[in-house]
Amino acid sequence: MLYLVVGVHLMHIIYSQKSMKIKLLILTILFSVCNFKLLAQLTKIEIDQLNKGYVTALPNGQYKTIQDFINGTPSSSELLTIKVRTEEAADKEIEYPTVFFFDQADKKVKKVFAIVKDGRLFFSLVLGRLPKYRNKADNAQTIQLKYNWGFSQVMFGGENYLYYEAEYYNEWGEAIAVHYSGSTPQRLLNLKGVVWDYQNSELNIFRNCKDFNSFLSEASEGTIKCDDKYYPIEEVRSIIEGIK
Repeated sequence: MLYLVVGVHLMHIIYSQKSMKIKLLILTILFSVCNFKLLAQLTKIEIDQLNKGYVTALPNGQYKTIQDFINGTPSSSELLTIKVRTEEAADKEIEYPTVFFFDQADKKVKKVFAIVKDGRLFFSLVLGRLPKYRNKADNAQTIQLKYNWGFSQVMFGGENYLYYEAEYYNEWGEAIAVHYSGSTPQRLLNLKGVVWDYQNSELNIFRNCKDFNSFLSEASEGTIKCDDKYYPIEEVRSIIEGIK
């Protein structure tokens, strides 16, 4: 009932606004409110249940700031538990599910840039999209509310880059889609490749194929053929694996 009341109130606000930008923003909020109940569906797991993936030499702990991470000095070494969304825990095809960390008081860990647990490295989805942490060109990238304060595990890495994946999407693109179709098209929820760039000390979200080609050009690695309707996630993985 609460969701219905909030939804009706937001719809009233939408129709009273003259600015399209404000309307789109409210539509994004409304979509998130409608999915808020999904947040509670979490299942506790052990670290050994996750794919081992990349193993880091960084000490275990929470790296609250980007500088802590660069310095290799954890801000806290508090023991944490891991939870994943229940349906992802049951889906064996998901190699690297989004994980959530909880402290000893069973409160969700927030506002932490990166976490290392038993050699596995995880980056915050929320902080990873903020301007001070990522490439300046990666504007308007956001995540679904059900992944709020979630972390993505690094799949592989080397001296140049650390690589992981997350379902980032363009927040204005989603708002427009909801406005005209009433739902979020799956094409806007593509799994995106993300790297930690050691040289530039920043995260770089590969928003689309053209953006990935720009990255490759700057790294003097050539380009790939692009299709506007297709995100080349397998090519992104393969190429970064080769230049990591």
